[in-house]
Amino acid sequence: MKKILNKIIYKWPFKVLFVIVVVIAVTATGILNVELSTGNETLIEPTSDTYLDNSKYQSVFGTDPIIIVLEGDDQNDLLSHESLSIINTLNTNLKDLAGVFYVNSPITVVEYAGQRSVQMYQTALDEIAVGLGLIASNIAQMSESQAGVDPEVLTTALNNIITAQNNVTLGLENEVATMSLMQMNVDNEIVLLTSQRDILDPIAQETEYLSLTRTITVLSSVSNVYTQMISLNTTFGDATGQSALGIQNILTQLTTMFTTMSDLETNLLSLQSNLSSMATNISMLAANFNGFTSTFPTEASTLLNMIYPDGVSLNPMLESYFVDDTHLFISIILEEGTTESEVENILNEITLSFEETVYEDSLVSGKPVLNYDIKSSMMDSMKTMMMMSGIIMVIILLVLFPVPFRLLPLLVVLIAVITTVGVMGLVGIPLTMVSMAVFPVLIGLGIDYSIQFHNRYMEEVLGGENNE
Repeated sequence: MKKILNKIIYKWPFKVLFVIVVVIAVTATGILNVELSTGNETLIEPTSDTYLDNSKYQSVFGTDPIIIVLEGDDQNDLLSHESLSIINTLNTNLKDLAGVFYVNSPITVVEYAGQRSVQMYQTALDEIAVGLGLIASNIAQMSESQAGVDPEVLTTALNNIITAQNNVTLGLENEVATMSLMQMNVDNEIVLLTSQRDILDPIAQETEYLSLTRTITVLSSVSNVYTQMISLNTTFGDATGQSALGIQNILTQLTTMFTTMSDLETNLLSLQSNLSSMATNISMLAANFNGFTSTFPTEASTLLNMIYPDGVSLNPMLESYFVDDTHLFISIILEEGTTESEVENILNEITLSFEETVYEDSLVSGKPVLNYDIKSSMMDSMKTMMMMSGIIMVIILLVLFPVPFRLLPLLVVLIAVITTVGVMGLVGIPLTMVSMAVFPVLIGLGIDYSIQFHNRYMEEVLGGENNE
């Protein structure tokens, strides 16, 4: 085989050289396709059940999050209109970025409260329109029935309306009781899952431990939602009770206002017309109310009502975002398969959003950030290693290798490195912490063999031996 190779090289030296140059050039194009990998695929076989199950989980719930920890004087400072405006800017800038699965922050609660308010307002408008329409219809029937209307008929009609309002209040109270029971079941499930998680080893049983932790977090959010809905239904129940009381006052005033049946009929017709117009206008408003969307409140007072629904206690859904009284965290869940460039864009957006604000130096951490820094460090270390090894080899070759073309072995090693990296890119082999160990060995062995080959060649040439 050696003789055949020697004959080919000797017979067609330039053609062989041309083929070698072409092969090197082709393989060099693969350098652009080399990817740096520090993910789970470097630690576990991508075809294993564990890896596939984890991929399915991440496709539904997202991957490991980027955690941002904000520091303030107290909870009021962290939940101030200024602070939440900064967080809202971050939330808005991140949510449409490639690679972002979900941004979980106090703004999530604010948006939820706003959406609930929009829904409640629409429902309330519908009910008010229907109620006004019924009142107008009853008044019209009363005024048309006969000129001499018995005041007791009006009293009975309004009392029926009052009874209906009281029934609505009772229904809301029953709904509150049902929700309280459901919340208690959720809280019991949280206690049960917490006890199961506490007996696990967070390191040895990390996957199950993290799964239970996320489930507990989701159930805690559900419990908080029940708390919010209970509070809202209680408030709405109080409103319907006040409505019944208001109608009762109207009934009292009507009874004392109209002294004659003639005046009563005239005023009832006018009242019926006004109520019908009000019902039509409110019904139109309710029909188009779904066009309104919840946005971040521009008024601090509106935001304050969302943070403290009862005016005193903090919204329970916001408590889960506090590490302690002076630290609040934001969680950015990434999509499955988020690339390094996408993580870099997300980190840059975080920096830009907090730039020149009180949170400019906030802690940003998490496994994606660590992996990104590891990759950057690996690339920097590799560049430094290649540069230093090249400089050292040049110095050694110039000082200790006194032959013609003394830097030729360095060129040979450089070609070997380029070819190796190019082949890795062409066949899809990622650059990992394990595969990077190839390059020091390649450089060490390559320079040794190149120097030896070069030295032997020069010995033969200077010795006058025939190259045939």
